[in-house]
Amino acid sequence: IREKRIHNLKKELSKGTLSPAKVYATNKQLYDEYKIFICDSAIHYLNKNLEIAESQNNKKWINDTKLSLCHLNSSSGMYRESTDILNSINKNQLTKEQISKYYGCCERLYNEMHLYSHDQRLGKMYYKLFQSYQDTLLSVYDPSSESYLAIKKKKALGQKDYNEARKINALR
Repeated sequence: IREKRIHNLKKELSKGTLSPAKVYATNKQLYDEYKIFICDSAIHYLNKNLEIAESQNNKKWINDTKLSLCHLNSSSGMYRESTDILNSINKNQLTKEQISKYYGCCERLYNEMHLYSHDQRLGKMYYKLFQSYQDTLLSVYDPSSESYLAIKKKKALGQKDYNEARKINALR
């Protein structure tokens, strides 16, 4: 089924008469289809979207695409690329939703770096940064949101406070 959806999306793109907005949306759908199982293809469509966003000078698209690239790169072990992308984003141009995604990318990046570091000293530093970004996310999320509760639960589990984690889980 996934292959059929991908085929149909690529067929749509091949028409050549689509507006930049339609190409951007279709590329985003292709990214969503590929991100779970073919990282290189997902990155390809995000990079195409970054080109479109920049050619249209659309700051929202640029930032949305960079945040998606950052998240995917972090999940794939491409930490340097994620760091470079985060450093290229002007936080003052982000929407409220993008700010949450930005800090979520930071949290994910430093958690991944902590988990896979072979250097204990750096691993501890990454873990502190991960915790700091968790705290930042707690300050930007609505306290009744699923995202807020998920981080609170993760923090409680990290501190081995299983009773607190169960209480938080009951709220979800």
